[in-house]
Amino acid sequence: MEYRTLGNSDLKLSSIACGAFAIGGNMWGGNEQKDSIAAVRDAIDNGVTTLDTAPFYGFGLSEEIMGKAIKGYDRSKIQLLTKFGLVWEGSNNGKGEFF
Repeated sequence: MEYRTLGNSDLKLSSIACGAFAIGGNMWGGNEQKDSIAAVRDAIDNGVTTLDTAPFYGFGLSEEIMGKAIKGYDRSKIQLLTKFGLVWEGSNNGKGEFF
């Protein structure tokens, strides 16, 4: 795996990131939770240290699954990326209103 330094920091990120958009379910397609966890763990076991998720991916479901997937790994070696600024009204039913 190739790694790159983030800006002027000492932080090294894998050049390939594992994105968690689809594991959020709802309008994102989704997968079986066990398969999603296995995919994230396979990525980590093959050198991917940069993981991408966000509250928007299944209204937090992706983040919950990602948390389960990284449990037991050394967190000092994993960069968990996210986004912010989403505000939704409603429940985790895929029909929230986005502002």
